[in-house]
Amino acid sequence: MASRIISRVVSLPVRSVRKPALNILSAGSRQALAFTSVRSFSITQLRGSQTETSKALATVLTGELEYETEKLESDEIDGIPDPAKNFLESSGFKIVSPPSEDSVSLEGQINGAQVVVRFVPSDIHENYNEDEYDEENIVDENGNVDPMYEQSGQPVVFTKIFITKPNAGTLAVETVVREGKFVVELVSHFDDSSVALSQSAEAENDRRLKYWGPPFNELDPRLVKLMPKYLAEFGIDDELAIFISEFAPFKENKLYIESLEKIRNFVSA
Repeated sequence: MASRIISRVVSLPVRSVRKPALNILSAGSRQALAFTSVRSFSITQLRGSQTETSKALATVLTGELEYETEKLESDEIDGIPDPAKNFLESSGFKIVSPPSEDSVSLEGQINGAQVVVRFVPSDIHENYNEDEYDEENIVDENGNVDPMYEQSGQPVVFTKIFITKPNAGTLAVETVVREGKFVVELVSHFDDSSVALSQSAEAENDRRLKYWGPPFNELDPRLVKLMPKYLAEFGIDDELAIFISEFAPFKENKLYIESLEKIRNFVSA
């Protein structure tokens, strides 16, 4: 509709010229001038209205920024709270991912193996969504609620673990961290460790095509019981699970604050 209105406005000066002798500019030039005039007026008016809106938006963003900043721990050191820093110093793991990324990669050399643990801070879940999971999906045939969907104050963090041994390839384990423990979901093995560890799009696609077996909790109960004990020998234990449960929401909050500040500064510019 706007284009049709502009067309009508642009065409009026052309039709109002009745004496060819005074027609110094061509019809096309007059249309361009008329359009420029109309457009310039519209932009000026729009900028005026944006100024008031931007001030209001900047005020709201500042309030949100102050609210989120208050949630940070006062004992934060180098972007990491003291408890988390203490764990990293004693566990053998170190954070190798950039602070500004929405991802965390922990690496360590433990019991002769290279261990890599990855998770995404924004991909955490406090409780299950009752609208998303109905009773038919979360309750088994015995009437027990799947532990994945039980409500709890602890966040659920989806975590990927890679254990690489010399000349033995890489064991890849997909887990869920919940209530200070790792729950194993899927396990597979990669002969080519570069495919398991690379974060390229091609490697990610190769991992999707990999056979990961049935859900781990459907396997032999002895296997389900022994696998967490085996992972613990490589530092994948309750202490690491607690660290992830606490650090993931902290890191997500830091990223949100950084994003809010950049948006507020842009709006205020």
